[in-house]
Amino acid sequence: MNRPVRQLLIIILAPGLLCSPALPRTTAAEGKQLPEILERVGERVLFYHDGLTNIICTEVVRQQDLNSLMAPEGRPREWVYEFKIVRQPGESGATIREMREVKLVDGKPPEKNHRPKCTDPESASGSPLRFLLPKDRADYSFSIAGNEDLQGVPALVIAFAPARLDPPKAEWKGSCFRISAQKKGRIWVNPKTYDVIQVEMQLTGPVEFKSPRVSRTGIFWKMGASRKLALKKSDTTIRFRQVVFSDPDQVLLLPESRESVTVIEGARTPRFRTLTNYSNYRRFVGEIKLR
Repeated sequence: MNRPVRQLLIIILAPGLLCSPALPRTTAAEGKQLPEILERVGERVLFYHDGLTNIICTEVVRQQDLNSLMAPEGRPREWVYEFKIVRQPGESGATIREMREVKLVDGKPPEKNHRPKCTDPESASGSPLRFLLPKDRADYSFSIAGNEDLQGVPALVIAFAPARLDPPKAEWKGSCFRISAQKKGRIWVNPKTYDVIQVEMQLTGPVEFKSPRVSRTGIFWKMGASRKLALKKSDTTIRFRQVVFSDPDQVLLLPESRESVTVIEGARTPRFRTLTNYSNYRRFVGEIKLR
């Protein structure tokens, strides 16, 4: 039987928390047109993006299986990682690479030959706010969705969706798979500073795919009947906060928490919630071997 996802790698081609009802629009962004607002937001994202150099933090990931009523089922799993953000130069410009080194699994050091399971978090590339950079905004359509108070902070809400729909892709590696799919959602923006304080993303629609008839685990090959699976839900909410650094002195906008809910019909683990918290941000000195 095929295992569930190792990680849902969502490629945004056009990322949990409740907010109170809309408030009257009395912000600094009042009267500004959407293109001007997006330009200001993009400038702030670019400023922070350019400052992402040699940053390390502690990442705590808790994953909970859910029953058919979306209530917790069984014991949750927990991983503690040393999480590095590395800036990689490239021909088309620098890219951000995220790297994880597991330190604890359910409160204990990982075994010497520890191998991640399909649903374990894994390293990813990119930035959740990259789609707001000037060179990437053309792949999206945007609209103002109103104003809300987000945990005591007035915020301008902007909805986004892919400018065109492209077919999703499923990539299998042994009995684990990844899904590349477009997403839509909303961003919450501080109307005084134009910093993004929250982003919320959902699938543009369900993704149906099949398991391969032949799969490989280590040196062994397995053959079986192909099964139909469907990614019904992949909702993610990311909260951001400002973090102060020294040497050089900088203030950067970085993730504070991430919450996601995943539903995959036909998978061995069909429903689970993942909560991630980031703390103890600091800079590191030295070279990192990228794999």
